[in-house]
Amino acid sequence: MLSRTKEWPQLASVFVAVVLVQAPLVYLLLRVTAASASNASVSDISPLVGMPVPEGRVGKAENISTAKEIRFPNSGEQGLKSSEWAPLIINSECKPGMPSYWAPCIAERRSQIEIGEELVYPDFSIAEPQITGMKNAKEIFQKDAYKQLERAHAKDGRSYRQGLRGQNFIIANGRYTNGRPSAKWGPQACTSFESDLKDLLVPDWNSTKATSPYAILATSPDNWSFQHFLDRVTRIIEQSAHLLPDSKRGVTVVTGSRAPGAGPKLMYEKYGFRSDQVVSGGPVIANRFVYSCRVPLVHPYMALRGHERIVGDLPKIPLSEKKVVLFLSREGASHGRNLKNEKALIESIRTLLEQRNKSEVLRVIAKPEKEDFEQLVKFLYTNVTALIGAHGGAMYNHRFCGLDSLVIEIMPSTNLFHGIWEEAMSLGQNYWMPIFPGQSGHNVEANVPQIIDIFKSQLGKPASNSPVLSHYDKYRKFRAFG
Repeated sequence: MLSRTKEWPQLASVFVAVVLVQAPLVYLLLRVTAASASNASVSDISPLVGMPVPEGRVGKAENISTAKEIRFPNSGEQGLKSSEWAPLIINSECKPGMPSYWAPCIAERRSQIEIGEELVYPDFSIAEPQITGMKNAKEIFQKDAYKQLERAHAKDGRSYRQGLRGQNFIIANGRYTNGRPSAKWGPQACTSFESDLKDLLVPDWNSTKATSPYAILATSPDNWSFQHFLDRVTRIIEQSAHLLPDSKRGVTVVTGSRAPGAGPKLMYEKYGFRSDQVVSGGPVIANRFVYSCRVPLVHPYMALRGHERIVGDLPKIPLSEKKVVLFLSREGASHGRNLKNEKALIESIRTLLEQRNKSEVLRVIAKPEKEDFEQLVKFLYTNVTALIGAHGGAMYNHRFCGLDSLVIEIMPSTNLFHGIWEEAMSLGQNYWMPIFPGQSGHNVEANVPQIIDIFKSQLGKPASNSPVLSHYDKYRKFRAFG
């Protein structure tokens, strides 16, 4: 029996604490309850995987794809790890208490917008990189890593990310004209912080004749390049994939003023778009213009979903059976970031592999973009146990390696970059960042014995700073129930 004078006040205090810390969840629960009470045809809040798309001005739900269709033959062994990181989608009408800047409320104020979706991405944490090199390398990383990372903080060797959101809009008879929205680097470019859909809205939209039934805006900066297709365009497509028709036929991808390069062309095909569907000019007027420029650039869902899509149904090979160490050479690169003692490092790695006597081999590739893309992806995923190189666009090929691969990115202290680290950790890879003094043009000279020590301790092994990736619940220590 509970004592009325002692236990009940304590229980009341616990109840109040639970209500306070779970207020956001209470808000979402109220929304779902309200939807049920009003006999809504779909839930206001849905996970991206299997999300029902609301019927209404955009047409019947069965004409629009959902993430359920994106499964690969024979993928059971690999599974779809991205599903547990899928965002929640709030696609209701604007309701009392909903922030005015959320997508459903923006859509309500603009008659040309047929659907506005607010996407709430799960909070997460990743391990900070394994750092070696200069004596103060960790200090250099800590000072640089978080000054530009929104909604991120560090504690005990981990980087925590929370509060990430995205927005999708379908615009009726949206219009794109050359250069607007911009594909140049700047705050208003697609995927930048101040990106705005107003340039797609036109006053005479009701009487405008469309040139395409569907279009999606992908005018992110340098979207024609291999690396910026991967770190930006893929985010746009993944976030809005469920809003496009089951068949990508009839969908125009608008990229800006410059046509995509050879690598992006092949990757567009992986996403279901033929080369003649990707246009670099304008104007383009679409019955339904999809705008997804407000999207997180770093999140496990994006990393894992892109990996699943590109790797497809390739067989999963145990790490112990992968025998290739791939060195990405930057020798002779005209725009800096060269590894000055590259030849010495290559010879030392080759010597180590011979001494290990485990049938491991070293391969050196100078320009991976010249390789056949399909064969390169297959080679990386099924053969490569470790990927190493100085920081540069070629390092983005780690995204096609296995999720347990070793990734070593040699970094100049004058030009630290975080994108490879964030993506590698989101994939669960064993990522290392040796930092050495930067020279003119951000060239760098590695400490060869330190790099060899990484190989000695890590080659053929999963990441030692586990868990590399994990969910993050800020209030987990204060929950009384659940």
